[in-house]
Amino acid sequence: MKYKIRKKKKLKLIPLFFILVVALAAMTIGYSAMTDVHRITGTANIKPQQSGEIVDGLSTYEFRVISQWENGDQTGITNYTVNIFITNYDGDLDEWIVNFDISNGTPLEIMAWTSSITTITDNNVDFHCQTWNANVPDGTVLELGFNMSVETTDPTIDIANFTFNGKRIEGEIVYQLQN
Repeated sequence: MKYKIRKKKKLKLIPLFFILVVALAAMTIGYSAMTDVHRITGTANIKPQQSGEIVDGLSTYEFRVISQWENGDQTGITNYTVNIFITNYDGDLDEWIVNFDISNGTPLEIMAWTSSITTITDNNVDFHCQTWNANVPDGTVLELGFNMSVETTDPTIDIANFTFNGKRIEGEIVYQLQN
């Protein structure tokens, strides 16, 4: 009997590598399409600190509008679901206060699920920490979530004078409206 010895074929790494790169790219594109954040640019929708304002805090914020709808029976009232993300760069905190003005409307009602609301005065809103989320280590992100009704003629929300523990900080408004 005569046996034939077959040579082992070497696996070519280039085609396998190419397949892995294409698969990874397809997964990344699919993920980014599912989590698309629509950033609306322009002075009406993303409001930096006013010129002449002194920014004395190192932290930053993102005021993210998740949903927005009109009050069906009352004209001039717009409702919002909002998440605020504050990246703390002002040291370890054992309590916090967030304050801002809604410069193009008057907040009528706010229902927060991650903080206590201490005051709503004219167009100014204060949020205080609760005992379970009072500690915010340096370098971490604090998230506030709430629904609010605002009396306004312009449904594009505009905030000003944003402070975190009494320090004015920089940030932006982002519309991530979910359909």
